[in-house]
Amino acid sequence: MFNAVQMPADRQWLLSLPDQAWGTEETIAALVRCIHRVNEGHPDSPPAIIGSISAEHGGALPPHKSHRTGRDADVHFYLTRRGSRWYEPATADNLDRPRTWALLRAIVTETDVEYVLIDRSVQALLEQYALSVESDSAWVADLFHGSGEHPNPLVKHIPGHTGHMHIRFFSPIAQERGRRAYDRLVEQGHVKLEHREVKYTIEPGDTLSEIAQRHHTSVEEIVRRNDLQGTAIIAGSQLVLYETLELRGARDRVAVPRRRLPRSSSAVASSDPRPAEPPSGSDAMVQAALLDLERSLDEPR
Repeated sequence: MFNAVQMPADRQWLLSLPDQAWGTEETIAALVRCIHRVNEGHPDSPPAIIGSISAEHGGALPPHKSHRTGRDADVHFYLTRRGSRWYEPATADNLDRPRTWALLRAIVTETDVEYVLIDRSVQALLEQYALSVESDSAWVADLFHGSGEHPNPLVKHIPGHTGHMHIRFFSPIAQERGRRAYDRLVEQGHVKLEHREVKYTIEPGDTLSEIAQRHHTSVEEIVRRNDLQGTAIIAGSQLVLYETLELRGARDRVAVPRRRLPRSSSAVASSDPRPAEPPSGSDAMVQAALLDLERSLDEPR
């Protein structure tokens, strides 16, 4: 992760693990906006407790399997008892339904979110409350159970997530920045790629440069590994190639689905400019972010 932003200090939240409170610009902005939204509707709210996001430079963050790219964030459920501790399970007796639903609603409707992980026992409490305050019951059902248009629910069950929700944001600008800078990141050694040895039978018309390009290696590497005297090759003979494996998905276009909004927000949904591809409206932001990345890559290490 490049150009990470640390979750700032604020009276509206507490950082339980400040060294793990780094994320993409978009992730941090989304968390700040959503927690502020809770406090706008509930001015006397206790501070939200934030757990792991990512380390400053991303990468593995034990014991988590995710939290590697600044797009994951753990946020404690609001509880009715003040002074609750991190990971204290939410139950029917202590879950602050209005504030927790306000947080989840803001995440779903005001950010680009891929999914939210919540234990099914807490999901049931939140869904019941949401149905009591929302006019669009079909939208609520879609969030928790999926629908014909959206077979996968946004709120998913993961056992053990009874004390906090795990949010995965899209962060399309950060992802697009990485996609555009991928070759340079590999070239400078910031991204380490795996390799494998393969055997290739030379086809009529093949050239070493074409073979090298197709298998992400170099002519010099092929010549050295096969003890060739030059670049002349014979159709039907075999070459041993040391093939570089591309990072899966590194060149894929960033796809951001439209947000799932209740029908009362249909006017907003119809004017939502984001197609299921990199949003054109963010081009200027992407370009600015890329310039920052290029400057950071050019600095001495």
